[in-house]
Amino acid sequence: TEGRGVTLAITRKNQTRTLLGTVSLRRFARDRRAELGYWLSANAWKFGFATEACRAAIAFGFHELDLSRVYAQVLSGNGASEHVLEKLGLTREGTKRQHVRKGRKLHDVHIYGILRDEWSGA
Repeated sequence: TEGRGVTLAITRKNQTRTLLGTVSLRRFARDRRAELGYWLSANAWKFGFATEACRAAIAFGFHELDLSRVYAQVLSGNGASEHVLEKLGLTREGTKRQHVRKGRKLHDVHIYGILRDEWSGA
């Protein structure tokens, strides 16, 4: 429904009590789009958890929630997140310049997106 979202835990398959991170689809809208978001504990980086979790969330969004578009916002300089999204088939659509303040500095944010008919389950 509009304005809501779903957040799922990222865990190892046989260690479901240890939280590695979360993945979410949020801000559902009438026009059938949602924002993909995720975070991962630093000790879980570089094992493919983010890619696997985002793949599952995007598939859920398109197949179960009937979304037409999924998008994500990535802080400039976060190459690892950009790589995850590109590996899953999302396209960089643009940049919001000086959009987020982190400390005393303003940072650009890159927008990535994918449409249902572009999704192959990468």
